[in-house]
Amino acid sequence: MRLFDEYGAPSTADYLFLGDYVDRGQHSLETITLLLALKVEYPHNVHLIRGNHEAADINALFGFRIECRERDGIWAWHRFNRLFNWLPLAALIEKKIICMHGGIGRSINHVEQIENLQRPITMEAGSIVLMDLLWFVI
Repeated sequence: MRLFDEYGAPSTADYLFLGDYVDRGQHSLETITLLLALKVEYPHNVHLIRGNHEAADINALFGFRIECRERDGIWAWHRFNRLFNWLPLAALIEKKIICMHGGIGRSINHVEQIENLQRPITMEAGSIVLMDLLWFVI
């Protein structure tokens, strides 16, 4: 909430969040629920892209599945992960700046390679482009 105090409410400013909404502390459910509520309330100002922890196999290992199961039931974990499969992997700002959770790995030569990825995207897709966008570190 300090972010909005410092830079303005989503009603007056654009926000692009770059993933890893879960597995970053004890309040993953509150974090993702708040971000999704903000996306519903301000659909043109709040933008969410997928990080590597928005993958079921990863967030299961790092505690999100347990948090969901203990607090809401395993159904919540399944539903959140279905939603995560629909999140975009990158955002292009004014056709000049590309933003993603991971990076532009050697497999990515053109923006069209990213645009051509069909959603929902599961990790089973095995795409090198997908792996670079979520995991690549320079």
